[in-house]
Amino acid sequence: MTYLLHSDTITFDAALRDIDSKNYRVRAQAAHALGHVVAADERKRAVSALIRVLGDVRPEVRSEAAIALGELETEAAVAPLIGRFGDAIPVVRQSAAIALGRLGFSSAFDAMARALAEGEPDLRFQAATSLAEIDAERAREPLLSALDDSDGEVVAAAALSLGAIGERRAIDRLIALLDDWSRPATRFDIAYALADLGDERAIEILAEFTDRDDTAWDAVEALEKISTGGSAEGRTRISEILADILAQRSAPRHVVLRAAAAILTMRAEPTLAARKAFLAGLSARKLEHRGLAVQLLGDVFRPRSQAGASPPAAGSPSATLSDGPVEGEWAIAPLEALRKRRAGRRLADEIDQCLAQIRRA
Repeated sequence: MTYLLHSDTITFDAALRDIDSKNYRVRAQAAHALGHVVAADERKRAVSALIRVLGDVRPEVRSEAAIALGELETEAAVAPLIGRFGDAIPVVRQSAAIALGRLGFSSAFDAMARALAEGEPDLRFQAATSLAEIDAERAREPLLSALDDSDGEVVAAAALSLGAIGERRAIDRLIALLDDWSRPATRFDIAYALADLGDERAIEILAEFTDRDDTAWDAVEALEKISTGGSAEGRTRISEILADILAQRSAPRHVVLRAAAAILTMRAEPTLAARKAFLAGLSARKLEHRGLAVQLLGDVFRPRSQAGASPPAAGSPSATLSDGPVEGEWAIAPLEALRKRRAGRRLADEIDQCLAQIRRA
């Protein structure tokens, strides 16, 4: 939640001076800069200054100070940040909760749990995420209780946290909540949480969101998660959904590429269509699309242990598919051709990394 900040960096001494400027924009810039100091002696002075300006008259400054304190890894910030839970401005309350989640000190857990149960809706929403960051095990029960919240955003945040920490006791509750909530954003986040938990009943819900600009990428990502260790029937249905994306002329390029990457990672059909999508991406007019194609190809051919994915259980439908060799020779010549062209100059390092991944696969 960064406000009004220029790209220019400022020195530590300048930031300490500017934190007391009469111009609130300058104070916000200084607070932001103080969150990036490295030296131990400077950090101590930065923490002191930031705690002081948590009481600034401007919410922009208070918010920047809170976020900056979250970067400085000091427990001295915990109590002052908890004190901002009562701030009159929502963004300041949320910034304080975000900072405490990043810090991860257990001394903030009880206050965060109370915020999740009793705070304003915007604070409850952020607390659902930050609580799991502080202590995932202790957060399980408060998060399960938060599924009964009256606010859809809070329910969604609690669901996502439960999915992220692998709380399987939440599955039946989440399935029931799909019938209770008509708000699309809440339904999508619940389905995404179910995907994190490997429940295939989320597939058809996620399919509904693959043609929406704001959810399509994440929907494809969630479907790919379900496919890892999923049933043969589930993988077939996911392949059909991904194939439909590739067939849509109106689908955004980045979504098509993400779907193509999922198909290749799953070793699913239609492999040829997925390859064609990548070849089109490598020759796309926009640099961002060419870069994304290179990045996703590198991800496809990265060993699963490097990508952070859990290995599938022995004998599962995905075990043979994910453990076998990856056929990436088809991508080598187009990548090498792109590297030689003017259009590939700014992507040279990324292309080299991608080629190395393919050749090691």
